Amino acid sequence: MRSRLCRALLAVAMCGCVVVPCAGQNDPLSLAIAELQAGNLTSAEDILRLELHQHPNDGEVLEVLGLVLDQEKKYADAEPVYRRALALAPSSLSLLNNYGNHLLATGKLKEARAVFLQVLARNPAEVNACTQLARIAIQRKEAAATACLERLPSSAKEKPDLLILRMQVEYAQGRTAEANALLARVSPSAEANAQLSFSLGVALSAVGQYDKAESFFSRTVEAMPGNFDALYDLGLAASHAGHNERAREVLRQALQQQPENVDAMYDLAAVTAELGQKDAALELLARAARIAPQRADVQMLLARTAADIGDFADAAESWKKYMVLAPKDDIGRREHAFAESAFAEHAAAGIADLEWYVRTHPNDPIGHYELGAAESAVRGEEALRQLNGALVLKPDLTAAHIARGLLNYRLGKPATALPDFEFAVQREPANPRILDRLGETYTALDRPADALRVFRKAAELAPHDSAILLHLARALTNAGQTEEAKAAFAQFRELGPNRAALPHPAGLVEFLSLSPEEQ
Repeated sequence: MRSRLCRALLAVAMCGCVVVPCAGQNDPLSLAIAELQAGNLTSAEDILRLELHQHPNDGEVLEVLGLVLDQEKKYADAEPVYRRALALAPSSLSLLNNYGNHLLATGKLKEARAVFLQVLARNPAEVNACTQLARIAIQRKEAAATACLERLPSSAKEKPDLLILRMQVEYAQGRTAEANALLARVSPSAEANAQLSFSLGVALSAVGQYDKAESFFSRTVEAMPGNFDALYDLGLAASHAGHNERAREVLRQALQQQPENVDAMYDLAAVTAELGQKDAALELLARAARIAPQRADVQMLLARTAADIGDFADAAESWKKYMVLAPKDDIGRREHAFAESAFAEHAAAGIADLEWYVRTHPNDPIGHYELGAAESAVRGEEALRQLNGALVLKPDLTAAHIARGLLNYRLGKPATALPDFEFAVQREPANPRILDRLGETYTALDRPADALRVFRKAAELAPHDSAILLHLARALTNAGQTEEAKAAFAQFRELGPNRAALPHPAGLVEFLSLSPEEQ
């Protein structure tokens, strides 16, 4: 799940802390500032560019143009404008403040911090610099946030935005009682102010207080039901709070507001996958990939989701696209190799790439697990060595326990496989496939009562899985429960082949990415 909330916080901070230079009443600079304050950004930019054409070395014009470009989110255009202004007036506090805000909005925290420290060297109680340094300290989880705020005058500390910031500092530093007290002071003002309620939600999310953030975002949505940002951030907060049903509902509403919004599509897909609806998540991600083929995060989640439903061909293809977008990420190469190893014609190349990864990253348990799982079909002893290595590095890696259990069971060692399957069931007690494997192992060890108990639970969890029903029917027969066994066999015959275990056809992602008419 992505976190747009920190970026939103920076944007709110920047909009609230800009320092506008003084000017006369009727000159072009004053007109541009009036247009900026009225939100007429294009008009303000036009006035300033014309004035700059006539006076290319006017530092104040350059500074206000930088502000306008930032408000328009033309950050790349604003950067050289600020640098020109700083060359003309390197000691201007308003210019340094605004340039620091610009750096903060573009994610350059280290550079922004250095600029704000220059401001405080000249004026230790400068409000914008202090508050922005506090925000940076919060994001970097540094204790310096408190020191920044202590420099402010008492009158400034009592303003709502500063109360919110002080609240964030207290939460970030683990002083929950103090933070809750500050939240209680500002909450009444938010009841009748949707924008303040939204700002509180953003601030609380940024310090991990998702339950509280969800409440304030809900107030904002009640007041402004058509506000996309409020719906979207409410969905994110609900998801982080573990309320995935609520998150899915709200993110669906947000996507209805902006049907082509890839962020909303991505996060709705992530929540939907968490709720176990992988096919629906795959459809959302296929649409997102069609709209934004350059998004590496979309390709990554698409690949993982395709693999989760057994669509290894599309998983391999999505990892290949991800590798083009993020060529320096060895994880992408590892996962692509693992997906490729699922196919006989590509298995050798996949295993070779996994061997390269393990040599390059010897302390990554996932690499050893995936190499062991890939080799289990061709080199049993080497596969065991890799799986054992993965579990030395990460003893609670459930996937490695399952893979080692499957391999030992296939090698005719059910007693050796048993502890791995029992561990996996302990970690994932609601996973019917693992329960089924454990039941088969108990059967092989002539423990029919244990096998029947486990098969019953697996069948309760997956009543339409015909393979599990077949195993249950056999266990009932062995236990002499003839009538119940007959019913289970009848249900098995009615269901037919276990379609859940069949691989998805290659090209499913491509099909899902088509419009309804094209499909």
